[in-house]
Amino acid sequence: MNRIHIIVQRFPYPPRRGDQLAVSKLISAACAENMEVMVWAPSREVRKWNGTPSNVVFKRLWFNPFRMLWNFIKHPMDPIQVKLFSGYHLTASFSNEIVYVHSIRMSRVVSSKKFFEINLGAQINHAVEFLELCRESKSNFKRIVYWLETKLLDRWYRQNLYRFRSVFSVSENEFINYDLKNILVYSHGANLPLLEGNKSKSPGNKYTIGFWGNMNFAPNHFAAERFASVSQRFVDEFRFVIFGLGSDGFRNNQGFRHVEVLGEVESIEEEIDRIDVLLNLVDSGAGFQNKTLEAWCRGVVVIGFENAFRGLDGSEHLQYIVQNLDELAAHLAAINIYSAPQNTKNFKDWVGKNRDPNRLNFEKLNSMREKK
Repeated sequence: MNRIHIIVQRFPYPPRRGDQLAVSKLISAACAENMEVMVWAPSREVRKWNGTPSNVVFKRLWFNPFRMLWNFIKHPMDPIQVKLFSGYHLTASFSNEIVYVHSIRMSRVVSSKKFFEINLGAQINHAVEFLELCRESKSNFKRIVYWLETKLLDRWYRQNLYRFRSVFSVSENEFINYDLKNILVYSHGANLPLLEGNKSKSPGNKYTIGFWGNMNFAPNHFAAERFASVSQRFVDEFRFVIFGLGSDGFRNNQGFRHVEVLGEVESIEEEIDRIDVLLNLVDSGAGFQNKTLEAWCRGVVVIGFENAFRGLDGSEHLQYIVQNLDELAAHLAAINIYSAPQNTKNFKDWVGKNRDPNRLNFEKLNSMREKK
């Protein structure tokens, strides 16, 4: 049967977070292929459905505390994030159908004996993410939790990743140390339409440097604090703007006194078009690729840590990487060179050729069909 089951932790609409963006694009591709799409999500998430899209069937995953307790006993070394979702259970049986689990958090929704039937969207190596969070955290308790999760994730990857039918990652380097044969590299693609024409300088006498994202997500929050420290150093030369979910919390923070805090905006596209540079100082998490691609779609220069370009192999000629905040001065001093129309065209051309979401998700579906 031409059907795909997609198992997610969050309702994918409206697509604001990285996982929602990835899932919504896969759903769109499956619908365009005239596939029957069934999305399974925790019952509290399905309640958010308002009937759109109408050609997708949403099914509830009911939480069973006794099942979670059983999984605690049976799989005591599972990562914490897997344990927290292990009470959800998928009772449906599959016959010649595609099953895609977007993250390892939902992996225990199906029996571990059936992993070989499941396509897993692992995306990135979260063991690396939690190790960075461990180093960043100011709380000793959180450091211990992050360190423990790093160890548990690494163990889980080594014991289970090879068992899945396919494991989708944003880069071939994410799990290179695990010697896996079932890794398939597919980004979910760019999130915004390509800018028509050339990028023009933002209004005003100063170049505008921006940062955006969900600030309730720890890696974005840490990056925002670095962004604010840069603003204090270069306040006379540039205008600094930050926006996104949770950014309102910075309004009364003295560290952000040189940053214009816009809060959660109606149109991320319109706000990105008003800035000249994305300063992407995220050093962990799964949202690194989204911000860089969103900026390039709209002809915006990206300066950032290596993680700002993680998984964007082949774009090295477009990358402006800094190893630390002290290296920023030289890059920012030459910002007028980076803003040349030719660079704008290069950003858009690369995204159009390499990160077209429709093409990438069609290819992803076809790879899952071939493995059925």
